[in-house]
Amino acid sequence: MAPPADMRIGGILTLSGNQQVKKSEARSGDTVALARMDNAKTGETLSSNKALAAKSNPLALPPVYRLAIEAADRKDEVKVTAALAKLMEEDPSLTVEHRPDTQQMVLAGQGEIHLKVAIED
Repeated sequence: MAPPADMRIGGILTLSGNQQVKKSEARSGDTVALARMDNAKTGETLSSNKALAAKSNPLALPPVYRLAIEAADRKDEVKVTAALAKLMEEDPSLTVEHRPDTQQMVLAGQGEIHLKVAIED
């Protein structure tokens, strides 16, 4: 599915430390931030040319590290599951397995740091 044709950006910015500097345009090779892109999803190609604005399929790397996780309280499991779904939407290299034999949720990714950063958010 391609991003909506009417998607608009709130501005083009360059980032320098904690300062944001507004720009009127971005050229090839520029590293910029696009403001207010709430409807954009990981894997979508953004283009001013409607013919090029098609969804790409980034290849998710296979997981190499796993970590068992659990909710602090049993009643929070639904919240944890929803948060994990959002994480996986934003980062296709994360996966979650529900292991019925051990009653565990297992978060899998690219390494210990990757998983620690994911669960700290």
